[in-house]
Amino acid sequence: MSEFNKGAAYCRDCIIANIIGFQNDIGCTQTNEQYQILQKLLVHIEEIYGRCCKDFKG
Repeated sequence: MSEFNKGAAYCRDCIIANIIGFQNDIGCTQTNEQYQILQKLLVHIEEIYGRCCKDFKG
């Protein structure tokens, strides 16, 4: 894995961790509109750049 991909994976993982933290802050209520928006963002990032702690794709 290149240095770029290592850095990109780290950045992606930090962003995903922050999104999950925001979801936890609002109570993990799946019917909450803010939670749903954050979940869509999380899924979108994972589809494009890979899941947390996995190889970076992009």
